[in-house]
Amino acid sequence: MSPRGLRAAACCAALAAVPATAEAPRNAILFIGDGMGVSTVTAARILEGQRLGGPGEEHSLSFERFDNVALVKTYTTDAQVSDSAGTMSAIVTGVKTRSGVLSVGPGLARGDCAGTAAAALPTLAEEAEAAGMRTGIVTTTTVTHATPAALYAHVSNRNWESDADLPAEHDGTCMDIARQFVEFPFGDGIDVVLGGGRGAFLPGDVADPEYPSRTAPVGTDATSWKSGLREGRGGNTSGTTRNCGRPTRTASCSACSRVPTWPGRATGMATRPASPPSPR
Repeated sequence: MSPRGLRAAACCAALAAVPATAEAPRNAILFIGDGMGVSTVTAARILEGQRLGGPGEEHSLSFERFDNVALVKTYTTDAQVSDSAGTMSAIVTGVKTRSGVLSVGPGLARGDCAGTAAAALPTLAEEAEAAGMRTGIVTTTTVTHATPAALYAHVSNRNWESDADLPAEHDGTCMDIARQFVEFPFGDGIDVVLGGGRGAFLPGDVADPEYPSRTAPVGTDATSWKSGLREGRGGNTSGTTRNCGRPTRTASCSACSRVPTWPGRATGMATRPASPPSPR
């Protein structure tokens, strides 16, 4: 069955589960708990149960009481331990692909710019917009992060979030994720977007309008800037920094560094608070 047929079958099955007397559903919302494996769900179940005054283990989370609950095996065509890019691409296109790429087929090598257009796969968001439906993306991470970006972008490297992230040899030939969002060609574009990552859409010489002191100054050496963040973030800078040392390009919205917005963190500070603030 084709990817489009798989998606259609899944939608039909979901709608068939609605009682004939019930009002027809108007909206479909796909919730993704990124990295939400069995161990994470178990920990959440116990914690919530204990917060309600019980031992915890016998508790059930709200979604565990749905009429239909299932487990999904997550892996990609080239990795046993999958990443957000390959798995979300499979969810929104119906095609299992490799890790590190967004909504392209598994035959495309990571970093292959020239073959991206031919390997692109239609996504749920694209088909919904083409059909005249309203679409939206809400995320607790950045809008250009792999999980939300799989809905609208087709790239051979999930880290190409802005044109500042593109390798020099691909400048002008590959379209970065932020640009693909801005120039989304289906329907009237994605209608609602709530998320972080404004830095990917700002020119490199423009300070963040809300956190100007947390934007790397123009001309900052990229190596030392990232080194400071790496020390403060436990060695993981993926999806967190921008190479502000590279000149601003005009091909798309150049981005400057995005640093965590923990209170009291100064630009380039190499220490991290004991823990980030709790959600309010």
